[in-house]
Amino acid sequence: MFLTCLLGTTLFVDRSGDRAQVWPLQFLGDTRRLRKYSWGSATLAYLYRQLGMASRADCKGMGGCLTLLQIWIYEYFPCLRDQKLGTRGLVCGEPFAKKWEGVRIGGGAQLMNERLDHYRRVLDNMTDEFVFWCPFGPRPGEMVSRSLYSGVIRCMSVEEMYDPSRCLRQFGYVQTIPSDPLPPVDVCRSANVKMYSFSYGPGLSELWKAPHCHSVQLDSISRPVQKPEDTEDGYLQWYMGRTHPRIVCPSAADQEIHHHLSHDQESLIMLLISLFCTSLNIALVIE
Repeated sequence: MFLTCLLGTTLFVDRSGDRAQVWPLQFLGDTRRLRKYSWGSATLAYLYRQLGMASRADCKGMGGCLTLLQIWIYEYFPCLRDQKLGTRGLVCGEPFAKKWEGVRIGGGAQLMNERLDHYRRVLDNMTDEFVFWCPFGPRPGEMVSRSLYSGVIRCMSVEEMYDPSRCLRQFGYVQTIPSDPLPPVDVCRSANVKMYSFSYGPGLSELWKAPHCHSVQLDSISRPVQKPEDTEDGYLQWYMGRTHPRIVCPSAADQEIHHHLSHDQESLIMLLISLFCTSLNIALVIE
């Protein structure tokens, strides 16, 4: 029962919010094999897919491991943390998420919309000084070598691309212009969330079996960062030509921005949907 709850309501949450999926049960028959599965990469692939589905016009909710998403926000964006959010020391073996302690702030639909609008404006006015680029240490790639794997990660039929070369700054290296992403062989990104799907074919999906052979060699493509704003010459121009630099229409962005705001979990999730959909790719370090 505990494992069913963990998998169905924590790691692989569907959009209903009150039901557990049954497909993870097939992996619980032999408990001796549980430690051999790559739960971290599967959780990340499933979350990536849910973020993509949440960007569709008719999507009304979001699934996936939202605790992971929320912790990612807290670690990399101190200005988005709740003022009442605190931290505590971890006992060996405790989940990393227990580092954060805070209170949940409720509110009606109007208050939620006001907060969401405020958070979007904070993102639009954020500069590099408001980002904590390496919360897990100056060289996380050396601590967790699998975080440098480059290729397809899977969760059952879900296939998603994981490319650390698009977020070198999170590994303590200067961001360079990455190569073009590998195109999927079968893709459907219609407005209808039920039609959203894509895959990369059997060849790329097999790369995970030998991750050490398909890892980004940081020193061969970049150099350690010296200043927070370090980037390769021409990178910002390349990036600005491939993204939406603002979430809020410039004509509407006339409010004063306050970087010390109160937040609740729902608004943080809505905020990160916008952030993920306007960025090129984000890699998370998961053991």
